[in-house]
Amino acid sequence: MRLSHGRTAAAALLALACAALLAVPSAAGPLGASRSSSARGFLPRRSLLAADCLACSTLSTCIKASCLSSDGTVNYVQIDLSGCKNASISWFCCQQNTCTTTTCDNTQVNGATCNDVLTSTVTTLVGATSVTLQVHDGRLIGDYNCGASGNSCCGGDGGSCGSGSNVCDDVVVPITGLSTPTPPSPAPPPSCGNGCRCNDTAWGFPLTSQFGNASLSSTSELPLNITDAGFANKVFWNARQVGGAWGGYFRVLQPSTSGAVLNLGICAGCGQNVVNKGYYFGDGFSITFNNFTAGYSTITIKALSASAPAPSATVTGAQTFTNYSLAVSPTSPLITFPTTFTANTVPNFTYKSGTITVVVPNSVTASGLYLALHLDVGSYCASS
Repeated sequence: MRLSHGRTAAAALLALACAALLAVPSAAGPLGASRSSSARGFLPRRSLLAADCLACSTLSTCIKASCLSSDGTVNYVQIDLSGCKNASISWFCCQQNTCTTTTCDNTQVNGATCNDVLTSTVTTLVGATSVTLQVHDGRLIGDYNCGASGNSCCGGDGGSCGSGSNVCDDVVVPITGLSTPTPPSPAPPPSCGNGCRCNDTAWGFPLTSQFGNASLSSTSELPLNITDAGFANKVFWNARQVGGAWGGYFRVLQPSTSGAVLNLGICAGCGQNVVNKGYYFGDGFSITFNNFTAGYSTITIKALSASAPAPSATVTGAQTFTNYSLAVSPTSPLITFPTTFTANTVPNFTYKSGTITVVVPNSVTASGLYLALHLDVGSYCASS
């Protein structure tokens, strides 16, 4: 956007895709998540003819994976399970970080298990030639024991074939059509003039002063150098480890002072978690914990340049384990920054993170709170 006197001003069009604040059990793994006792379900068995049962070895050929498009960072791949039994499959999930589900039968998801599914769209790293899946159906003669020590399944394992689990593990499906992926047709973009960036994904991100020369794509948790009062040695960064997607989340321990304000950045278009591939959106955001133990907070996306024309934002959704207070829509957008809203955890909510089932506890444990902020930037024009 340009002002009447011709100077490019800071402006933005945002879609807030996810403001997630999550308390998880302290005894959990790298995501602070523990498997729930409900992770395994058993269905009543009924007699089937042997010819009706499917061996795990058939899945690599009856499941089809075809490349739909690529944005240069990830490939979008369709997983078609309809050819295995001419009906929906009980469930499947991605394994070994080979892919990330984005839709289950046209319903948008973010890395979730697809249930009662015929087709799915997943993302993979550019250059990937196959996906590895875990699949369950009552007609499968499984090769994986969900109940064995150290094993984990994405859902229930009951069925009618074989004498054990009806889950097939490490199903490798080759990807076809890799030579001709084309970018998907984008939605009509906003006006994007010189000096502007449009249609970028953004994540809550550490500021450069907070991580120094450390790699933000590291598979290890990164302690951040936080100078905000009450947060020294209490904030950590974790990169996403799913299908080559960039972004990540913060783990925050209880601040040492009540009402302390934590200031963090927002990075847009920063593929592979490299800041120089994108840009920082304004001055980022701040979070104040109204009740840290209960997981209650107030988040503020900070003001842009004072000379900017009024930007707008729409909220398209939030993770179901977080309640947040923004009440806007594409026809009733936000028109001013700073924008402030509350984000509170939902106790006892059960959800899946990959192959792990997580139950949000009633109060924050010693592992702290987990925070992810995900934005879609329609346009951003830096001051000049």
